[in-house]
Amino acid sequence: MHKNPYQVFSNYILRTPMFSLNSYNKLTKFDMIDELSFNSFITSSIFKEAIYLASPEFFTIFERYINNDIKDSKKKQRIRNSILKYITRTCSRCTPFGLFTNCSVGSFSDKTEIQFETSKMYKRVTRLSMDVLDELCRNLLQNEEVKEKIKFYTNNSLYALSNQFRYISYEIQNGKRIYNLDGAVKTEYLEAIIEEAKKGKSIDELITLIVKDNITKTEAKEYISALVDCQILVPELGINLTGKNSLDHLIDILKLRHIDSNIINRLQQYQKSLLNLDENFSNTKIDYNLLIEQLKNKDSLSNHKSFFQTDVMATLQSNVLDKSIVHQLKKAMVILNKMSLPYEIERLANFKRIFKKRFESQEVALSYVLDTELGLGYDMAKDTITPLLDDLKLTQPKKLYKSIIWTEVDEILLKKVLFTLKNGSKIIELTHDDFKDFESKWDDLPDTISTVIEIVNLESGSQIFCNMIGGSSAANLISRFSHLDSSIDNHVSQILSLEESINQEKIIADIVHLPQSKAGNFIYRPTQRSYEIPYLGKSILSSKRQIDINDIMISMHGEEIILRSKKFNCQILPRLTNAHVPSSQSLPLYRFLCDIQLEKKREGVCFKWHSLFNSFSFLPRVTFQNIIFSKAKWIINILEIQHLYKLSNKDDVFKEFLDWGKTLELPKYVQLVEGDNTLLIHTHNSDCINMLLATVKNKKSFVLEEFLFHNTNLVTDNRDFFCNEFVVSFFNNKKLKDIEIKEN
Repeated sequence: MHKNPYQVFSNYILRTPMFSLNSYNKLTKFDMIDELSFNSFITSSIFKEAIYLASPEFFTIFERYINNDIKDSKKKQRIRNSILKYITRTCSRCTPFGLFTNCSVGSFSDKTEIQFETSKMYKRVTRLSMDVLDELCRNLLQNEEVKEKIKFYTNNSLYALSNQFRYISYEIQNGKRIYNLDGAVKTEYLEAIIEEAKKGKSIDELITLIVKDNITKTEAKEYISALVDCQILVPELGINLTGKNSLDHLIDILKLRHIDSNIINRLQQYQKSLLNLDENFSNTKIDYNLLIEQLKNKDSLSNHKSFFQTDVMATLQSNVLDKSIVHQLKKAMVILNKMSLPYEIERLANFKRIFKKRFESQEVALSYVLDTELGLGYDMAKDTITPLLDDLKLTQPKKLYKSIIWTEVDEILLKKVLFTLKNGSKIIELTHDDFKDFESKWDDLPDTISTVIEIVNLESGSQIFCNMIGGSSAANLISRFSHLDSSIDNHVSQILSLEESINQEKIIADIVHLPQSKAGNFIYRPTQRSYEIPYLGKSILSSKRQIDINDIMISMHGEEIILRSKKFNCQILPRLTNAHVPSSQSLPLYRFLCDIQLEKKREGVCFKWHSLFNSFSFLPRVTFQNIIFSKAKWIINILEIQHLYKLSNKDDVFKEFLDWGKTLELPKYVQLVEGDNTLLIHTHNSDCINMLLATVKNKKSFVLEEFLFHNTNLVTDNRDFFCNEFVVSFFNNKKLKDIEIKEN
């Protein structure tokens, strides 16, 4: 068995809800929530502001509820359920979300001690939401002086193909970017403009470039304006996804171009207003609305679901974890490694097969290869296209069976589940002996990885919930908080610096892409890698540090895809240093660059139930020593509780639910699981049950999972305790040492 080569970084990120779990317990401790307690909670200034920042639209309804302006009982109940969901979230979920959560930096030491200051201290940073800034930039471009003085650049998605240029443009529909593939025929003038605009040129400079004997200045201006309108040329005004805050950078550009001081002063006033909001931890709707009205009146901004993005950092009295936790996690990593089989992304495997068939060992321009017509495209299965059958509607026979892959790991888990259920237990215990014949493989994992753990106190003592350790970079989950404090920024920088040390002969380049304006709120990260690949996203690095998509060549060495920069004559390793996950609607080149991060690698190691287990009505908790890999789960068909919806009396519903819950042996606290989202349910409280039933009413099935924090007192403020999540990061120390040996 190979030794685990991963070592932990000295710091971690702690995430906690803004309100304590005690607050939730006090609110729901009786059969029904006391109205006085409920109203006291929801009228607190911090909770009201958190609601406003989360959804100004719902806040209007929320205010009407508080003022007792809603008379319809059914509507009032729906609103109450929504408010209770927000209360539950801010008391029990640690996932970042405006004022509902906060984060802080901690370190490993000889003992665990995590405690807030007696008088809690927070640092908050409020920015204009990225979709607001995006519209602000577009509106500024309508000003003739701004348009004439700023620089325009070649669209960074543009590439040459045969006798034309192709590029991606977008239009705004219902507040969302809709991307389109466009083209333009090559001409002498267009080629000259595109080449010159790579350096950034004003409209006048571009006009001068093509004014000839047979082209007047007026005609040239109309032509350049048309190129701007169709987005072959894009303005330097725009939201940047790395580096400096976008509003600050926008002001810098306008100053550099000597734009009307009134415009600059207006933007600086917005800056000041945002800083004023952060001086006080609690603000009112009026404070925000003053700024919103200025944006609407002075910059013609339309209505947005939310105008602001706020992140919060907590200052703790002490924030240290016992380093013995690291040893426990490393042991768990070995077992998870053995349980996690090598795999390859199917669309990437298909692409490699088709690429090899067509290009063999040739090196080809990436932009050409991913072209959907002359190249291969990506995730399109071009070799199976049958144009003659496209217009025929063929009826596919219904499958009477499912093909599944069943592994030795699944076999071990199945035997343990059946044995556990037979004996009436709710816990599966894994041991080293269960996987003694399995190999642990380490060279196919990323250089740095991270895990999100929960530390809980159970009857058997302190335990750690850890389900997955991985990611293409340990910086992905924490980079978005680098702007909050230098301690977070330094932690991220240490991770990125170490990755560069391991890959000294290669260039690690950050993928800079904006799928949707609003997504910029969590994609933005101030900490930058040394190089970036901008693709329909703005990079503010110097052009020497930007890798154009036209500079990237692709080839295959054996079964591995290699990307090379012509400019640097060096292999490129694309990295997306944020938590965004491309969807099936994402642009092909973006999906490809994201997929290639894990070329010949596993994304990480994790515990995962085979899909076959979805047919079980109950799955036990899975543990290894004091590590919990999977919480106990109840998979419930909605038909099981259909009779509850037929009862008109709330007390009857509650009684029937309690009886039903006893047959399942549901614990007092569970959480509804929907993808990455969870909702805490106190099963002995009728208001919580009513909220649950309303939430799952239209589903065919739903999953309840045990909630483990009810006895936890790890993170406290001397009076109350808080749920916790720790983002712990690791690096491959063997790879680092191998580089050091090679250098010496």
